[in-house]
Amino acid sequence: MFKADKTVTVIRCTIDGAADQTSYTCRTFAGCSWYADHAARAERNGAAPSPTVKVRIPAEAIQAAEPGWTPQTSDLLVLGAAVVETDAELSALRKQVQTARVKAWHDHLGTAFPHIYLEGSL
Repeated sequence: MFKADKTVTVIRCTIDGAADQTSYTCRTFAGCSWYADHAARAERNGAAPSPTVKVRIPAEAIQAAEPGWTPQTSDLLVLGAAVVETDAELSALRKQVQTARVKAWHDHLGTAFPHIYLEGSL
């Protein structure tokens, strides 16, 4: 895959309301592509900036790290390897590295270049 030289971590937050506890699951994938772009979105007063990120995770990276894994909207994308266990660690991480929230994802595993494509907002 073209320019697939980045490491991307996908962080999923799970909230257990009964135990009043938040847990984080971090999955790190090597050999991914990360492309940040600046788009515009329509608003009532005209166009507003809408920074976005496009990430491709090759099937080989998924199989090596977490076979059968699928993303979810609202997962957090992190450029680089990361591990967080608390809210404070997550907050500090977001100030140190580029992160994005998954807004949409597409399964392209059945194509000539199998991968999962993620769209996120910075």
